Amino acid sequence: MSRCTRAEKRSRPNASISTARRVQKSCSKVEKGRYRKSVNDIYELELKMKKFITDGENLPAWSAPISHAVVSGDTCYLSGQLAIGVDGQYLPGTAREEAQRAFQNVGRVLAATGFTLQDMVFVDIAFIDLADLPEVNTLFAELFLEGTRPARTVYQAARLPYDARIKVSGIAVRAGRAPSATSPGCVKTLTQNQPTAAAIPKRAISS
Repeated sequence: MSRCTRAEKRSRPNASISTARRVQKSCSKVEKGRYRKSVNDIYELELKMKKFITDGENLPAWSAPISHAVVSGDTCYLSGQLAIGVDGQYLPGTAREEAQRAFQNVGRVLAATGFTLQDMVFVDIAFIDLADLPEVNTLFAELFLEGTRPARTVYQAARLPYDARIKVSGIAVRAGRAPSATSPGCVKTLTQNQPTAAAIPKRAISS
């Protein structure tokens, strides 16, 4: 039996280490592929879950190229509503009257998406004059039950479309439903111990 010199042993590649590295590299590619597939599956599911409300019965006709609302999972994101009639015409009135019409439009949009006014968790109200706030507060107290009123922000805008007095927008969440595919728990499960998700395309929504 021939014997190898020390020099020959040093010159020979370590087969076991080389094989292990190849296997590790191959497994790494497989895991990355699975991760990318999981991310793509989520975006496909998100698109299927999203619902865009652009028109419907009793909804005001809009000339702007936006949706009245977008539903994603158990959440409804509402565009700003004014005192606009079904025909798209502005209906001027007192601060309370315009706020009431704006909330009526919000309620109609919510009904078109399967939500109700009581599902609202956040309300955004823009005023042309904050002196109108007391009138709107009275209406707000009538629309939402005490103890379950949504969070709210109010502010004075320099100007509103149609020179309206009030604009109302907000967010509604339907309770008692399973978490959506992009809930924090699901996202954590997918991204834990995984490479950075910087390559994930981002979606921007503007109105």
